[in-house]
Amino acid sequence: MKGTRLRRLFYRPDELVVGYDEGVLQPQDIRRVRDIAPIPLRTMPFRRGEPDPGAPVLLTLGSFGGREDLSVLEALGSEQWREVWRRIAGALAAAVQPPLRTMVRFNYRRVIIRGDVQAATPEDLINALTQLPLLAKSAVEAAEGLPPETQLLTARFDPQAGQWILESAYGYQGRKWVRRFDSAREEWVEMRERQGSS
Repeated sequence: MKGTRLRRLFYRPDELVVGYDEGVLQPQDIRRVRDIAPIPLRTMPFRRGEPDPGAPVLLTLGSFGGREDLSVLEALGSEQWREVWRRIAGALAAAVQPPLRTMVRFNYRRVIIRGDVQAATPEDLINALTQLPLLAKSAVEAAEGLPPETQLLTARFDPQAGQWILESAYGYQGRKWVRRFDSAREEWVEMRERQGSS
């Protein structure tokens, strides 16, 4: 719950925000990231004593109302942005032992899409962040195929496969439901139910 509050605090619908644990990363490291970013980038520190999302870096990418709006995320896979991701990965690798964890969030219509990277190497983290446009594409396709009551879609980066993997979808329709993505069958399977209160 604490992590949820922090993710909301750092979320800006019209901005790309880098939230970072200032107990782990140095402000000058993040300033360098901001200085080389191709577009204006907001950076926001948080402390370990505060509610945190379980990762020293939290990227929030904004809110998107339709597929056409997602075109702005295509640039995140460019060489310019790869240098930004390289700086973040290098700063994390210098500060903590693996895994190098980063969480990503953006909104598509009413669905929160959240990605988790736990990288063994800086290159794995760079690869994950460079593939954010692919995460956006697959997550949006999944969100459009799920019930309209879907509230949250989660994914993780699989370094061995070198790609983002959809994991779970959460929603509420008289009851809370959880679906997990069965990659072998390429479909969502409902795992459990919990009756809601009126």
